[in-house]
Amino acid sequence: MIGALIALVSTSISDRRKLKYEDRRRWDSDIRVLTSQLLADSRGIKDRIVAIRDLSAKVPSVLEGSASLSPDEVTILGQQTEEIQERLNQLPNQIHEFRSKSWELRLIAPQAVSDAASELETATVSLLPMADDEAWNRSLETLAHRQSLLVVVARSALTEKGMLNQRLLNKDMAKRLVEMESKRESTNEKNAP
Repeated sequence: MIGALIALVSTSISDRRKLKYEDRRRWDSDIRVLTSQLLADSRGIKDRIVAIRDLSAKVPSVLEGSASLSPDEVTILGQQTEEIQERLNQLPNQIHEFRSKSWELRLIAPQAVSDAASELETATVSLLPMADDEAWNRSLETLAHRQSLLVVVARSALTEKGMLNQRLLNKDMAKRLVEMESKRESTNEKNAP
């Protein structure tokens, strides 16, 4: 009788451990997938804005000599202008999808990953196609850093045998990483010619 009771308790404990392990693996998988999608969407938005910026830079230079444009050149100019408008029209939907994924990740991820996702969201939606070159380059640098930060924090959170690393569950870790990078950026700006 006692042997059967011990076997029942042992089986119950083992089953709970398995369920807990599978639950954590599922959460880790969801975090990994959402992080990958968020990074891909961030790059997609950046690429779209770079394309808008490149096309926009071509149009004014063509317009300066517009009095001497041939009919073919006028057609090409019109196509480029339409392409800029089309890309601009698609941008709000792309940003909306990006923000939705960001919020979804922030709901399920540890605090450090959530903070890094928030920083990436801010850097991504702050890209302005019509910014001057200096501001544009700073924005691209900040975005690249925020993408790297999310990768590092997510990887750290998921390393321990596929389990969330409990040390990263507090907000201080992500804050310290962001503060260190901000100090590095301000030092680089001071040292820039």
